Amino acid sequence: MKKFPSFLLTAVCLFCSFIMSAQHFTSIYSPSDTISKHGDGYLARTIQFKLDKAELIQTPNATLDSMAVFLQKQDSLVIEIGVNGSTHNAAAQCNQLTQARAKAIAEYLTAKGINQQRLVPKGYGQHHLLYTDAQLQKVKDINTRELMNQRNRRVEFVILRRDFKETK
Repeated sequence: MKKFPSFLLTAVCLFCSFIMSAQHFTSIYSPSDTISKHGDGYLARTIQFKLDKAELIQTPNATLDSMAVFLQKQDSLVIEIGVNGSTHNAAAQCNQLTQARAKAIAEYLTAKGINQQRLVPKGYGQHHLLYTDAQLQKVKDINTRELMNQRNRRVEFVILRRDFKETK
């Protein structure tokens, strides 16, 4: 049996993960669902930014495009765009970066026709880490540690209200 090069296998796994995430998102947030009450949320792992920048790596972005379609169909929702960071940067720098990234996502959705008043961008910096520095330092394997840092860096959409009415 012929072995695949590891980089090819990694690329295939990432592609499959991306496709499954986009399908999962679409299946969770279809217009007929009742998952649209206060506090419901969606963790978007496929939204990525350039290193230390508030610039999306992939545009157009299938996850954000799906979110735009969802918000167009659910036009009374107000959502928070929560961006979380990791411990790679100083806390103050991380706070600024995550806020700028949340605003970049809001701008992307606004460009897709979503009213800016329905979007609440919030950068959490290092305030909601899944893995603290102390936990990360205990992990010897650098790949595992990087994976944990990637889990810290995440985007979450949370429904804040269902009563938005557009004023003209």
